[in-house]
Amino acid sequence: MQFAVASVFAVISTLLLHRMRRVRRAAPDPGLDVGQPVKVVAWKEDGGARVHYRGAEWDAETEAADAPREGTFYIKAIQGSKLILTQDKPQ
Repeated sequence: MQFAVASVFAVISTLLLHRMRRVRRAAPDPGLDVGQPVKVVAWKEDGGARVHYRGAEWDAETEAADAPREGTFYIKAIQGSKLILTQDKPQ
């Protein structure tokens, strides 16, 4: 009887732990970079930009094509090695 109860408990616990892992993986981690201010070094002809962030220059683009080119920009997302910028500080 003890082996049966222990076996049932082990199976149920394993299933619950797997379900909890799936739920945690589903929530995207925005990372520590999102919301950080960046300094635009130069604007490219195609609308992209080179920005200075964490001691290096990165390729970037604004979330909206008609965004003004002056003021402070913040990192909204990261796509590969490209930063997506916004003028509104993300939460």
